[in-house]
Amino acid sequence: MINIKIDLHIHTKYSADCNTDPKSVSKKEISNSVDCVAITDHNNFSSFRQFDNLIKIIRGEEISTNKGHLIGLFLEDAVKSRDFLEACDEIRSQGAISVLPHPFRAHKNPGSLVRAVDMVEAFNSRTSLTKNEAALELARISKKPVICGSDAHFLSELGRATVKVETEDVYEARKLFLKGKFTMNFIQSPFYAHPLTWLVKGRNILPRIFS
Repeated sequence: MINIKIDLHIHTKYSADCNTDPKSVSKKEISNSVDCVAITDHNNFSSFRQFDNLIKIIRGEEISTNKGHLIGLFLEDAVKSRDFLEACDEIRSQGAISVLPHPFRAHKNPGSLVRAVDMVEAFNSRTSLTKNEAALELARISKKPVICGSDAHFLSELGRATVKVETEDVYEARKLFLKGKFTMNFIQSPFYAHPLTWLVKGRNILPRIFS
């Protein structure tokens, strides 16, 4: 059986706080021996057609809801609702997976949200060790499967957190995720990743405000 290695949480220039071109992701992906990526742009579902057809892609989205961020993986369409519970239902109606990303970063009461999702992102490369440990404990108490993702906003972060599954079929991987049949490998992103991201977001948004 062939293993595929997947980074389940990356961003491109279709997120306001990222300037990474999808075509560059494809090249970096190969050099990092990552076989597949889940594109989870912020409130955007437009980047998929920009990737090389030879690259395995999971269609996702990171939605800004009234309770914090929510990720949908294996989506067919963009998630319209910005209500956390409604968005979870919308993801499920597509046969997709709902993930609570970095639960202890930018969420209101993650303990109440975890019940509505399918999986918990227990390791996020841009999140502190303490908060990742809290996310793992939250998943354990809630009996939810865990996942990891790099949350890459720069090419240098791509592949810092990956899952490896024993299948060649990306959509077969969906079933394996929910059953916990995969292995994870992860390292932290450098401490300056967030400040650089804020700088990128400022440069992207300010011209729109003052135009």
